[in-house]
Amino acid sequence: MRVPQKLYGLRVLIGCTVLSSATIIAVLWAEESQKQKRRANVDQRLREVQQQQNMSEYESQRQRHEEYLRSVGNRPGDPVAAE
Repeated sequence: MRVPQKLYGLRVLIGCTVLSSATIIAVLWAEESQKQKRRANVDQRLREVQQQQNMSEYESQRQRHEEYLRSVGNRPGDPVAAE
């Protein structure tokens, strides 16, 4: 007695190929998405650090300027004299 062949091989091959391709695309997309999120977080952190450095530099310059004005002596119209 012979078992009839239904020739599912081609359908299974095509199905597996489509499923594998979809899985690979999904993994690559997820990886790229994670990379972009990490890049955005790093950029945000760098901006915050730069802002903090700028603010500390501004404060030190402001303090030196006020010390200079005090050493020269307050003149009418000086910002320090108005305070």
